[in-house]
Amino acid sequence: MSRRSTPLGVRQTLALVFLISFLIGSISVWKVHTGYLGGTGSRGYAETNDASLAGAWLPILPGEANADRSLADDELPSIRGGKGSGKRRGKGSKIALQSTQKIALQTGEGAQDVSPTPKHRVHCMVPFIWTPSALHAYHAIEATWGKRCDVLQFFIDPVIGDEAVGFHNMTEPSGVRSAKNANLTLPDDVIILYGMRRPWHTCRSKENENTDKPAGNCRNIFEKVWRMIVHVASEGADWADWFVKVDSDTYLFPDHVGRYVESKGWSPTDPHYFGHVLNHRQNDRGVSIVAGGAVFYSRAALLAAADAFQKMPMDRGDKEEDGTCRDAYTGTEEVVTAVCLKEHSNITAEPAIDEEGREQVSLYEVPTILDYNRTHHGEWWFWEGKHKYPCHDDGDCLTDLPLAFHHYKDSKMFFDFEKEFYGSVMTGERDATNVKRVDGRVAARNWPNFDRTQRYFERVRAAMKVVAKEHISEQPGPKSSPAKKEQPELTGAREQSTTAEANANGKRRPPKNRRPTMEDQTTTTQQNRVYCAVPFIWMPSAIPTYHAIRVTWGKRCHILRFFIDPVIGDNEVGFHNMTEASGVISAREANLTLPEDVVVLHGMRRPWHTCGSKENEEKDKPVGTCRNIFEKVWRMLVYVVFGTGGASVGHNRISSKDELETDAYKAEWFVKVDADTFLFPDNVGPYVESREWSYNDHHYFGHVLNHRQNDRGVSIVAGGAVFYSRAALLAAADAFQKMPMDKGDEEDDGTCRDAYTGTEEVPTAVCLKEHSSIIAEPTVDEEGREEISLYEVDDILNYNRTDQGEWWFWEGKKRYPCHDSGDCLAHFPLAFHHYKDPQLLHDLEKEFYGSIVTGAEDESLVKKNDGRVASRHWPNFNRVHRYFEHIRAAMKAKKKTPVQPAVVPQKRQLQQLHRTPKHDNRLYCMVPFIWSPDYQPVYRAIRKTWGQRCDVLKFTVDPIVGNNETGFLDLRTSDGTKHKLPEDVVVIDDMKRPWNVCPEDPQDDGPVQNCRNIWEKVWRSWVWVDENGGANQAEWFVKIDADSYLFPDNLKHYVTEKGWSPDEHHYFGHVLNHRAHDNYPIVAGAAVFFSRETLKAAASIFRKFAPLKGSKGVTERYNGIDSWKRMKCVDAFTDLEEVVTSVCLKEQLGVDADPVLDEMGQELVTIGEVEDVLLWNRTEQGEWWYWSGKPWRHPKTGKDMHQCCGDLPIAFHGYKDPQWFYMLENEFHSAVTSGDGDGWKGYEWRNLEDAKRYFDRVRRAMKASNVTG
Repeated sequence: MSRRSTPLGVRQTLALVFLISFLIGSISVWKVHTGYLGGTGSRGYAETNDASLAGAWLPILPGEANADRSLADDELPSIRGGKGSGKRRGKGSKIALQSTQKIALQTGEGAQDVSPTPKHRVHCMVPFIWTPSALHAYHAIEATWGKRCDVLQFFIDPVIGDEAVGFHNMTEPSGVRSAKNANLTLPDDVIILYGMRRPWHTCRSKENENTDKPAGNCRNIFEKVWRMIVHVASEGADWADWFVKVDSDTYLFPDHVGRYVESKGWSPTDPHYFGHVLNHRQNDRGVSIVAGGAVFYSRAALLAAADAFQKMPMDRGDKEEDGTCRDAYTGTEEVVTAVCLKEHSNITAEPAIDEEGREQVSLYEVPTILDYNRTHHGEWWFWEGKHKYPCHDDGDCLTDLPLAFHHYKDSKMFFDFEKEFYGSVMTGERDATNVKRVDGRVAARNWPNFDRTQRYFERVRAAMKVVAKEHISEQPGPKSSPAKKEQPELTGAREQSTTAEANANGKRRPPKNRRPTMEDQTTTTQQNRVYCAVPFIWMPSAIPTYHAIRVTWGKRCHILRFFIDPVIGDNEVGFHNMTEASGVISAREANLTLPEDVVVLHGMRRPWHTCGSKENEEKDKPVGTCRNIFEKVWRMLVYVVFGTGGASVGHNRISSKDELETDAYKAEWFVKVDADTFLFPDNVGPYVESREWSYNDHHYFGHVLNHRQNDRGVSIVAGGAVFYSRAALLAAADAFQKMPMDKGDEEDDGTCRDAYTGTEEVPTAVCLKEHSSIIAEPTVDEEGREEISLYEVDDILNYNRTDQGEWWFWEGKKRYPCHDSGDCLAHFPLAFHHYKDPQLLHDLEKEFYGSIVTGAEDESLVKKNDGRVASRHWPNFNRVHRYFEHIRAAMKAKKKTPVQPAVVPQKRQLQQLHRTPKHDNRLYCMVPFIWSPDYQPVYRAIRKTWGQRCDVLKFTVDPIVGNNETGFLDLRTSDGTKHKLPEDVVVIDDMKRPWNVCPEDPQDDGPVQNCRNIWEKVWRSWVWVDENGGANQAEWFVKIDADSYLFPDNLKHYVTEKGWSPDEHHYFGHVLNHRAHDNYPIVAGAAVFFSRETLKAAASIFRKFAPLKGSKGVTERYNGIDSWKRMKCVDAFTDLEEVVTSVCLKEQLGVDADPVLDEMGQELVTIGEVEDVLLWNRTEQGEWWYWSGKPWRHPKTGKDMHQCCGDLPIAFHGYKDPQWFYMLENEFHSAVTSGDGDGWKGYEWRNLEDAKRYFDRVRRAMKASNVTG
């Protein structure tokens, strides 16, 4: 078939792709009781020969792992901020583990840290089941011992939920959506082990018959543990030095680990596997085991375990363990772990005891263990094989610097332990919740066996204080306050400031999975770095192309990645699914190895190697040529931006900062390049500079074709080389995550959705146009010559528009003289496409970078009689050689006069260069709210209108929800904890005063509803934002009333124009002065803005408020004109939150309220409905409190100031009916469906003529300033 009759999109895909082992770890819910770990025959499990049970759950096709990556943001399991605001899920594991011989201890010379030994970083791995009933344990761990881990991660099964809310499979899009509907949200430190083959929530029927075991208690713990260890070894072995698998019912002391291993003289590069050692399985299994409550590994031992797990047999994973190192369906994960370590690396369990034989890890509750007496109770499995110490008979056989206490099923006890060893009991601070004994002793609770337990806790506290004093005395130089522990993931500006520190002390952090922003500063002065992404198929016949790319044009990419399907191989060596353990092993046996620069797109849903039967019948299509290219391309771009949906064997590390970034941070320009294309990465920078393009602007460019305008309404960039600026890449990835996924098996239809198609260029162009109004830009020079050769150069040079006539290649292209004269390729090209033979890539390398350019001797060159030299006998030789000479001359000239690398603009420079809302001016919107049926329409309206333009949107609510009709429910009670709220709703649990029942007011007959206790909610909300990572998620913060309509993009434009830094104090909004006689100017509560620096400082002030004493603190209120004329910066029962805020900021920080005005002095925030405020006139209506203290005339123009309103407003206040939000949205953005009726469509503005005239001005200003949202 001739090219002219063949649509561009139907060209053969020669994309060849790579590996990565996808083995990930799971959850452990370990019960220890009499008959612990079963012994022989105590488990009551029956073996079965039912072959259907072997890995029968979750039939993982080449795309099922991580399928949720393809969903829209609002369909993904939500991630809250705090420990990094990135979206973390299980990413699959790479198979190539570092050997213990190659692991070097990375501690950083001269590093200082608050821990006793900076090199002893601890990675805490918690196997977990994500069910509503388990969330208390998750939050308790995070708030207590988990915050002292250097890295904390929870590893869960792909199925989440319970019988009440349903079970949801997170490997399937339908499961992700249903989980969201059930309000099951996954935080950023949760890893889904997509490789899990056996479910936790449904047990085998025979097993349930023999044991009274309910659904959700299947003991398939070992699979979760080994997959978890493989994941950590491959993804984070260098994030820490010591690793602990810790059960969720264990209270851990991460800060004691370093002290313990130092006392032993241990190194993380030596194999150490330790904890509470039990010997009762020596008889039947031949090993001592580390009890599963807390299992510790050195880095070397972790790598050895992971290597053993990857090499063990997988064919009997549905059978109970048998004392050999293999996959097994068992809850005695400790036994198989010990067997594998012994068989594979001769590593045996080491007991964590001190010199007196006291245990570092309490196997059961502390009061129970303290009463154990070996002589009195006799020998049983607990004592079996243990050397006898005096404390075994005396009791008190727990060490004074413990590592862990196990078997605390009630997670509330974690908070009690926290008080005992790190909180009020330890510090002596007053705490009304503590237990005070008659003899003066204080405890967090009435512990069982109180006297003995309290005596032991006293010894622990004393030992910890001694260690703390020793550490302080060991620190060189002046004493400094301990730095806040860095979290595993860093985001935003905090990342910029902590990278150097993290590198200095050797604490490399897990790569963050957050969406990069366009204004993140690069690490070098080179702004035009190029990221080359090659869709590929990994099979033996494609390997020569892979190597050819790497040694030719690929080495000039700043970053080169090959993106492959999960299935690799061919008919001869077999097909191997890299999302399955068996596939990884069989691929290795077939000598299919994946290099470091390969990323396996394990989310792929449709296989490349087997096509639909109908397709094969109609097109006689052989195996291996299925045209499912679009899915691979969109998943590839999503991976580059978000770091999700794939896993790479290695990372082309450039700097330590790169390790903290998704790939979108590592370059400014990105190219999807086919494997049959020869690319000129070094020509990209000069090209975009000649266009004066910025990577912060939308640019989607390449060889543009227009022949799909008629049926698809878009011009496309031909797929041989598709270029994106960073801004366009972000927009594309965002569009792909939001597009529908329900018709992915059908051909594209001209809409932005997943599709089974080889014409990936079409849906890409459609999505960019629909989502962000981005259209393709042709890469031509001033003479109309193409920068990208669509086919072989010799062919394109012969194209003649007049002689050959119009056809799809020329359709819609502006006509240039070269279209008729030929030679219509630019002399400084970006790419040549359609070179299927990889040897041609080597020949082109010689032409432009090798022996022909350098003059080096090369016998392989072709020498013509007239002295011309070439790398081969090119077709159409004379014309091709002449063109290649033009290229060499242009490249040589460019080298003589190189474009100087531009210095990366600092923030202020960027603000002057680009007067558009900046992503380094992210906005955090905090809406104090009441959660009741009456306010649900307001909640929905905010989310569907202005709220979607906030970078972070949170509604902070009282812990009491409901209304008189439905009744009130306190979410802090046992009944309340079952009530689920949306992910963007935050409960301020520590509110002291209820909103629904007021103290008696002497002026009323009794209690009233909706008490105006606003100040407490506001200040506690600010504290919550600060304590939960707000400073890492945004630069600017607004407390916005629920009846205010906000313009987030206009706010970003405003602070950019002002040149303000978020790291300076700024407190601004609509300033009122009517209280200035007895207080300070205030920012009206409709919209109160803080910079990041002000947020942190204000939260620090509010956090120190004195606790309430008696009923007076609850009921004493400020009431405008009564009580205290002069406000104080204290907690109080009042609705005058604006006044107290201004007092606190002024008196504590010296920060004044700044009015938000435009350059003409007009207000940008209204305190009333805008159509009314437009009529307010100081001259005609006279002075009243609104005008009090406001300057009348502009000092430069002499015109009235403080009128309504500026042309780029920031907020309109006073819209109690949420239907007005839809009305405003329609005026300034686009019409939306409310979901609560469309009553707004019948609304009309009061003062219609003035309102419409003003709205027209606003729309024009927003368009001119490019802040249309």
